[in-house]
Amino acid sequence: MAQDPIVIGPWTGGIMSNRAIIKMAVTAEGTQCRLAFSADRNGGGALVDPTTVAPISIKATFDMDIVTFILNGLKKPGTEYFYVPIVGGQELKSKQGRFTTFPGEDSPASFRFACAGDADSGSNADVFSHILKENPLFFCHLGDLHYKDTNKKEPAAYRENYREVFGQNRQAELYRNVPIIYMWDDHDFCGESSHSSSLGRLAALLSYNQCVPHYIEQSSADTPAFQSFTVGRVRFLVTDTRSERTTKVNADNGQKTVLGKVQKDWLKTELIDSKKRHPLVVWINSIPWIGAKQDGKDFWAGYTTERNELGGFIENEGIRNVCMLSADMHRLAIDDGTNNRGTTGRGGFPVFQAAPLDKGLFNRKKKGGPYSHGDAGGNHQYGIVTVQDDGGKTVTVTLQGKHKGAPIDDVNSFTFTSPRTDL
Repeated sequence: MAQDPIVIGPWTGGIMSNRAIIKMAVTAEGTQCRLAFSADRNGGGALVDPTTVAPISIKATFDMDIVTFILNGLKKPGTEYFYVPIVGGQELKSKQGRFTTFPGEDSPASFRFACAGDADSGSNADVFSHILKENPLFFCHLGDLHYKDTNKKEPAAYRENYREVFGQNRQAELYRNVPIIYMWDDHDFCGESSHSSSLGRLAALLSYNQCVPHYIEQSSADTPAFQSFTVGRVRFLVTDTRSERTTKVNADNGQKTVLGKVQKDWLKTELIDSKKRHPLVVWINSIPWIGAKQDGKDFWAGYTTERNELGGFIENEGIRNVCMLSADMHRLAIDDGTNNRGTTGRGGFPVFQAAPLDKGLFNRKKKGGPYSHGDAGGNHQYGIVTVQDDGGKTVTVTLQGKHKGAPIDDVNSFTFTSPRTDL
């Protein structure tokens, strides 16, 4: 059997109502790559050439060619498209993928998406097939795409990690057929409790920008990977909780940070703007938020000065349209805001801990909490978020934990309207 020329991807992301990004990597330098692209499952349509992307501002040697297709000018929101890679003149129908363009921005639209984190290195678990069967609009990977704990200056080591992920057919099939929003945590950044001073920081950022389809607008490799996008009237804010953080052993004061100044200022600006424009903001934050202060912890319980700053900002500005998605705890849990108390002591925004995909440590203690609607250990777990938007002043949101396609009995689903009036 001939060697597969595609070693990373294809996978889709950066989806908008009129745009999609498809990325892949091939081994043979200089191999011509194109994309057959159509709204017809049976093929035909346009042939698309790779898009030239401005280089990131650090040098790197390449062990593979990374190819980016930016499909602009897609005319109809909510349309399903199909694509087939063509490498060296060979149409690779076994790598056919699909995606659906998002509803138009600021237009009422109902949709559902999947979310989860924490997958073991080299995982080919059936949880990825169960997520695919849910037919979500997109899949939000909440961190720890793998557990390689790479911390090297050479970007090739990070590209090899992506290559190993796509060597698993169930993961590869999911990422070909469901657009991804992916943000790392520590094990897929630079290792256990990694931070802004980690040796591999620049290499990790560079490889993410090159290999992952994303929404990042900034072009510097020294900038955290925060990003945002909109689906209908819902705004999504993706924060990078690794590349700017100070170490967990620092004193918990105003100098200790998870997000860093640039990213934190961006987040506050987005929250204020979205308060006026969007009935719901989904904050994608890879580490647990709820929990009593504990010095030296690697999640928000060890960074409570900054957590209080952000929680106080949300309260004081009267922002009532936030919901948070997190992973890292290796358990699935839901809190309706009862235990997410800000500086006033009132309940805060809902938090959905969705994990683990395939890294279950069954006797592991949960991080933080408590969680009002329960928590469940185990494996092969993920979350489904359903947004019902009929065009009124509020939207209805349901958070549902699942295990192999079935609801998790130990975690009650939670439905709320946003913006909330009970806070």
